[in-house]
Amino acid sequence: MAKEVIIDPEWGDGQLRDWSPDVPSQFERRRRASLRRQEPGFEVDGVPDTSPPFDPDPAAVDAPPDTPRPRRSRLSEYVGMLLSGSILGRDEARRAYPYMILVALLMLLYISSGFRMQQLRRREIDLTRQVKELRATAIALESRRMAATRQSAILAQIELRQIPLEELTTPPKVIKP
Repeated sequence: MAKEVIIDPEWGDGQLRDWSPDVPSQFERRRRASLRRQEPGFEVDGVPDTSPPFDPDPAAVDAPPDTPRPRRSRLSEYVGMLLSGSILGRDEARRAYPYMILVALLMLLYISSGFRMQQLRRREIDLTRQVKELRATAIALESRRMAATRQSAILAQIELRQIPLEELTTPPKVIKP
């Protein structure tokens, strides 16, 4: 059998499928069946019909012949299959199960990483605020220490506590061994 690109409503535009001139496509069988309903004993393109008889669906038999049956659009069919979940039972979807699972896991990973980043950002903001508070405290303590260790402040504390110490008036001498 030869591979040929055929534009067929059943297969989608331009999909590869096995094609043989001896075996009519599903589209061709439906076309012949519709012609057979209109006119028995027909020939299509000069070739007598050898396809199996067409079995109409019960909904078409029950409908009156003068009222056309409403045709659902392709989009509404896909949306209906998507909402009912029957789209997952199709062969195309079954072949894509590993990829769907991978995509679902990647979506969960993406969502969890987003939550983790939010948590880390909140923690960063809290730590930044704490660093600012600690820096302000450190600056205040450093200024108090500098004020308390000035020579004049030390002499004032010695006199206040009445400790018997005097300030040296001569420079210290270095003792050599």
